[in-house]
Amino acid sequence: IMPCADMLVLPSFSESFGLVLIEALACGKPVIGSDVGGIKEIITPEVGLLIDPNSPETISDAIDKMILDDEFRSNLASNARNRAKIFSKVEIPYDEVK
Repeated sequence: IMPCADMLVLPSFSESFGLVLIEALACGKPVIGSDVGGIKEIITPEVGLLIDPNSPETISDAIDKMILDDEFRSNLASNARNRAKIFSKVEIPYDEVK
């Protein structure tokens, strides 16, 4: 499904991390996501747009911009994979069990 998509939209009210955003970025897709939780740590102006999930108008404006402005969408898409690489290695700290 992702190869056929022009973008990924994640209008969550709450999101701890947003792994699906990183998956979309890794596929070279620009993203639109809520300005909440971990989403705002993933989406930068170089790869997508942050929106207010409580404002349907803001969401539709962001989608319209992405659909109608081919150059804007293309620029975001060209930065997407590099952004995803930042999250490709997750270190998990742990305590040794005795």
